[in-house]
Amino acid sequence: MSHWPSSKARKVLAALLRIGWAIQREAGGSQKVLERAGWSDVVFAFHEAEEIGPRMLKRIAKRTELTPDDFYPAALPPCATSAPSSWANQTNGKLLERR
Repeated sequence: MSHWPSSKARKVLAALLRIGWAIQREAGGSQKVLERAGWSDVVFAFHEAEEIGPRMLKRIAKRTELTPDDFYPAALPPCATSAPSSWANQTNGKLLERR
C-alpha cells in the first residue's frame, strides 16, 4: 500500500516547483515539460483540477524525487495575533465594532 494521498494536480505541480523543478515549456492545453539540472525532462500532462491518485504520484516521485513532505512548505509565515500598529493609528487606537 502506498503512503501517498490523492492530490490535485495544481498542488503536485507547486510541490515540484518548490523542490527545484522549472517549467521549460508548455506544450499544449495541459502538458508542461519540466526541467531540473542533472535530471531528464519530465512531461507533466494533467489539468490543474485533476485528481492524481497514489499510484501515479508514486510514479511521478520515482522520476522527480518528490516526497510526501514536499507538499507542505517547511516554514509557514507566523499568524498575526493582533492588529498592526498602522491600523491602530488609523482608528485612533479604538476597536471598530461590527454592526
